[in-house]
Amino acid sequence: GSRTHRSTLVGTFGYMPPEQLGGTVDRTSDLYALGATALLAAAGAAPSTFLQSDLQLRVPPGLSAGLRSWISRAVAFEREGRFQTAQEALVALDVPVDARPDGKQRRPRVRPLFAIAFIAALGGLAAFGVSPGATADSTEAPPSTTMLPRSTAAPATGSAGAWFERVKTRCNNLQALQVMSREPPPTTFDGAAYGASCLALAGRYDEARQFIDRQPEGARQHAARRVFDLAHPVADNGDDTAAGPMMELVLRYAPDNYMALYHAGIAHYWNGNPDLAKKRLTRFLELYAEYDFFGNNARTVLTRIKDGLGPDPSVGHGEP
Repeated sequence: GSRTHRSTLVGTFGYMPPEQLGGTVDRTSDLYALGATALLAAAGAAPSTFLQSDLQLRVPPGLSAGLRSWISRAVAFEREGRFQTAQEALVALDVPVDARPDGKQRRPRVRPLFAIAFIAALGGLAAFGVSPGATADSTEAPPSTTMLPRSTAAPATGSAGAWFERVKTRCNNLQALQVMSREPPPTTFDGAAYGASCLALAGRYDEARQFIDRQPEGARQHAARRVFDLAHPVADNGDDTAAGPMMELVLRYAPDNYMALYHAGIAHYWNGNPDLAKKRLTRFLELYAEYDFFGNNARTVLTRIKDGLGPDPSVGHGEP
């Protein structure tokens, strides 16, 4: 149902919303806990420190207007005043909350601040591997690529995205190294991701690996995700063979990216490398137990490999 009723109180004081004291919670209760965790990270003190006698959390001054507004809504006393879904909370990170004197809206840097706060709470930026030379664009924590779901390529935005849009027609085998030497990408997480993607698109996989290996650990994960986002639509549209080497590059830094495992395995099958195809597809099915096109196709290929049979045109490429 939409709500859960319990007779036993389970929760941590300060992180659980007031309705949880009565044993009743819903999806907004989790978002309240997320807001309380953000408060801990941003203010450096337990949420219970800011709990008032009426059980409302008071967000202290000193935070940016955007972050303070976001946390205040997340921890609203009444359920109706909170974000109703995780998607709504995510979108609100980018909603303008104030205006300049000239009347033009500006977008507050809430999302990067939100990421910085959580990184700080987990032990500091140094532990996360942020390069000392990185610019402000690198402050947004790169997402995990372990078990990355099937997604389409994200639009190229920001300074690194603008760099990629400018040079991507030259991300070919002849020009990519010149691009990286003469017009290097921004020294940010996304800059590293797009730089690796340019080299990968050019088929310069050794250079792409060397480039990624020189980055901080967090940037390596982010680069793997960007390469995956570029290669995945190609694979889903039926060209596993072309996408296969890029998927192998992804797996070097995200070995449990299940769709990279699938597409790399199918590519090895079609390229006459049954042993590596078996290894990739077996791991894929350990992570992905669905009986859909991908799961069934992987099982069919593994059966054919077991029976010593080569590629069959009837075994589909890509997503139907």
